[in-house]
Amino acid sequence: MEGIDSNRDTVNSGGSGDIAAVRDCYLSGRIADALHAAQTLLDRHPDHAELLNLAGVCYMALGDDKAAEAALRRGSQAAPESADISNNLGALYRKMGRQDEAERWFRRAVATAPGHGQALLNLGLQLRSARRLDEARHAISQAIEMAPDNHQAWNVLGLVLKDLRRFDEADIAHRRALALDPHNASYRLNLGNLLLYRNNWPEGLPLFEARCEAGLQGAFSSSPGLPFPQWRGESLAGASLLIWPEQGYGDQIQLVRYVRKIKESGARHVTLVCDAATLALFSSMPEVDALVPRERFNPSACPRHDFWTYIWSIPLNLKSGPGSIPSELPYLFAPATAASKWERFFPKRRLRVGLVWRGNPGNENDHVRSLPSLKTLEPLWQTEGVTFVSLQKEADGDRIRSEIGDRFILNLGNRAADFADMAGIISRLDLVVGVDTAVVHLAAALGKPTWILLSNVATDWRWTCEGPTSIWYPGAVRLFRQEVGDTDWSGVVALVADALSAVRKAKP
Repeated sequence: MEGIDSNRDTVNSGGSGDIAAVRDCYLSGRIADALHAAQTLLDRHPDHAELLNLAGVCYMALGDDKAAEAALRRGSQAAPESADISNNLGALYRKMGRQDEAERWFRRAVATAPGHGQALLNLGLQLRSARRLDEARHAISQAIEMAPDNHQAWNVLGLVLKDLRRFDEADIAHRRALALDPHNASYRLNLGNLLLYRNNWPEGLPLFEARCEAGLQGAFSSSPGLPFPQWRGESLAGASLLIWPEQGYGDQIQLVRYVRKIKESGARHVTLVCDAATLALFSSMPEVDALVPRERFNPSACPRHDFWTYIWSIPLNLKSGPGSIPSELPYLFAPATAASKWERFFPKRRLRVGLVWRGNPGNENDHVRSLPSLKTLEPLWQTEGVTFVSLQKEADGDRIRSEIGDRFILNLGNRAADFADMAGIISRLDLVVGVDTAVVHLAAALGKPTWILLSNVATDWRWTCEGPTSIWYPGAVRLFRQEVGDTDWSGVVALVADALSAVRKAKP
């Protein structure tokens, strides 16, 4: 969403037709060809700012951030007043996670060219990531003042207003973006997310189907390419249905609850396709007639079914709403061998608390939903009589020690082969504390007390816009939300620490 300008500044020092050809090549998506052409011209004009800018954005698009930085830095030296190069450097540093540098270069672009709408928009996005929401709103509003029909800016303004909990204004902004660009799948999806966030399922769920559209290039859902029809809500009485997974593990864990409801509606046969990591976990579900790992799924060899469906389309097709979610807990269960396999690792007569502090880094919002490090949870260590258990799959002992020193944490997450193993570990715990990840969905689906720390930026709609409980996991989940003005996690963690101390005092 940063947007990368490649040619606002024109250096007319010979070869302008060649430069235009490079630019056109880049804009048409032929990135490697554009880069080759730019490099050829740079051999003759090594300090040509526009060529360096073009080379930089090509390198960035191809994933070579080091080469992109070198080219854009040289371009900035050749043309210090180029707002486009400053903006592109900001976009690069944002992509690299170098947040302070990103903000500095976006501000430099805006200072150089106050009407540079893309730089204002990028600055707003950067400030949103830093949870400086009022500043973000101001920057994006400036972009709209410069260009009232800038649909990108209206869309981002809607996201920031949602974070600020100014929901009616966010609704107006998202609808304005969609009116300006009616075919934009992202805008439909963002409006749908806002409506669902406010528990408006009848209007929100149809818009949420935009996640499947080709314009999003499979970012959320990729079609299985099956020769039989997609289910659109037709009667399933006597029918066979294949359920196709989408998005993350947590989505699959959250939504398999609907399989029982599908069978109750009369479906004769249900095939559940899932990721290999969830295969053993789901294998004990009696409502599933066939379970297939996605990694080995071959659409041409798949037996014919009456219908197939994305897993997130089931609530829409069943005309489900907040009051009709299948919410009986638990609906997933740990393997019967869990006690013997995992119990031996735990000290006796202590409160057992699982911790998960990071999500999948591939999630576009992971930088705001995850904690900076395990050290962020340090206030929890003050509660005596607690054994903390790392449920992070990728966290080895060295990494944990680098974040919190010699503090003892039982590290079991990296021993779990799959989610069935993780369920076994969780079954031996008293409580799970974590950010919005698949592990907290698993803990809640198992009926385990689960405390979830929620960011004030890009909060997922499934947690709704307010309250400490979850309609998806009643009686199991307690939500700890960042306040609008929070710029770090200290306030939320302090509340969790107080709640943990109260639980420890209440436990015999």
